[in-house]
Amino acid sequence: MADTAEKLKKRQALSTMDEPATPEIRPAVARRLKKIMQTLGKAVAYFHPVIPVPKDSDHVPAVALESGGHEDHNNNCHGREESDAAPLTPRPAQDDTDDSPGGEPDAVAPPVRKQVDDDVPKQLDNSNDCRPGQEPEAAPPALRMDVASCFAPDHGEDAHFTLPDAGVIGVADGVGSYRHKGVDASAFARALMKNAQAEAELATTKPICPHTLLRTAYDAAARSRTPGASTAVILALDGGAAATLRWAFVGDSGFAVLRGGKIVHRSAQQRERFNCPSQLSTRGRSGGIHKADVGGVAVAGGDVVVAGTDGLWDNVSDKTLEWYVNKGAKEGWSPQRMAERIAGYASTKVARKVDDVTVVVAFIVASGL
Repeated sequence: MADTAEKLKKRQALSTMDEPATPEIRPAVARRLKKIMQTLGKAVAYFHPVIPVPKDSDHVPAVALESGGHEDHNNNCHGREESDAAPLTPRPAQDDTDDSPGGEPDAVAPPVRKQVDDDVPKQLDNSNDCRPGQEPEAAPPALRMDVASCFAPDHGEDAHFTLPDAGVIGVADGVGSYRHKGVDASAFARALMKNAQAEAELATTKPICPHTLLRTAYDAAARSRTPGASTAVILALDGGAAATLRWAFVGDSGFAVLRGGKIVHRSAQQRERFNCPSQLSTRGRSGGIHKADVGGVAVAGGDVVVAGTDGLWDNVSDKTLEWYVNKGAKEGWSPQRMAERIAGYASTKVARKVDDVTVVVAFIVASGL
């Protein structure tokens, strides 16, 4: 019994060692614990802020909510430190295509992959002002010539040909001074036009090059030693998307292009000296094809082309030519009617220079008309 009583005394002595020595110890410990808890609360609030989510927003914040989960690192925007001076506030949902400076994605963007050509949308050509529900304007139609001619003879030394399907016309004027030498002054002009027409009819390549055609015709006349000399002009229409009237001429046979009744292009006469135009002949280099003026001018539907020998250009001024073309447009003349009226005026007794007059009129029109 004595041993049992001694053991109880020792246990009571040990239990009294865990109690505070004074009544003030318990309140002090409580205050310390409270302060520690407040500090821990602030730390938790800093690292795990509670962000209210508007009910009508689809925005999902990347941080954990008050319910306790950890931050979802799959939705974390790395590389940007938030300042502790500015509390986080919910952001409205943004279009993920917004790449303005300073913008942040609301969610992780999908993995970026290299674009290939098929991924890139084809940019529409807005030149035709295509709107939804409207068909784009069709490409301009191909153009052709509606051609007619008129010849008012004096000595009968002019020559010409027309090939509307090929878009080619040619005019030549024999040099009259050979007539006084007992030579047929029309021979070289006729040979040139006959050779050019035959070559154009056999051509397999379109459009036809007028300079090549004139050179081929000249070479054939020179090989046959055709007498005389001649001026000449050959025109060929390239009626594609960029419609062009191409020319090759020597001397004072020429042409004019009229648009809206006004001359927009007119060939310049080639002269060696007064009353002596440049000419093609068999007299070697002095009458060679190297003298040809070659070029092209853009044309459009509704244009009128007038070609002719010097009997036209010496007797009809530019203003008079424009008057006839305007009158014909208002009254609906055909190319034949217009050519006849212009040639008739140039060959009347009021003409300044009596000569053969050849007039070729070509209306530039759409191929379907």
